[in-house]
Amino acid sequence: MVSKKDFLMEVAKAGGEQAKANKATAAALQELVAAAAAITDDPGPAGPPRRRPRPHQKAKMRARRAERRRMKKEKEKKEEKKEEKEEEEGRRRKRRGEGGRGGEKEEGRRRREEGGGEEGGRGEEGGKALPLRPKQ
Repeated sequence: MVSKKDFLMEVAKAGGEQAKANKATAAALQELVAAAAAITDDPGPAGPPRRRPRPHQKAKMRARRAERRRMKKEKEKKEEKKEEKEEEEGRRRKRRGEGGRGGEKEEGRRRREEGGGEEGGRGEEGGKALPLRPKQ
């Protein structure tokens, strides 16, 4: 049988070891908490860390960007040319009196000169001038 004294000594020894273990655990936990706090203060980049692209990939990306720029410039040039062409066409039509309001004016002038119905035009006889649009 174990004496009371020996038993108490064993318990004390085990308690001491447990206390040491607890202290070590507490210290480790404290370090973890400090690390977690540091991480939460500085979130850093989201997602996985970026890999540096290899040189041939860099060249590929640069070529793609240059191609996009070139295409954009070409597209702008085409748009500009198209607008210029439309403007020129509009000027030509206006000169000829086609389309839009120009045509109406031309039509009205012709109607006034030729005349319609009994009144006759404004030609040499000097008849009444007809309105541009007939009244409804």
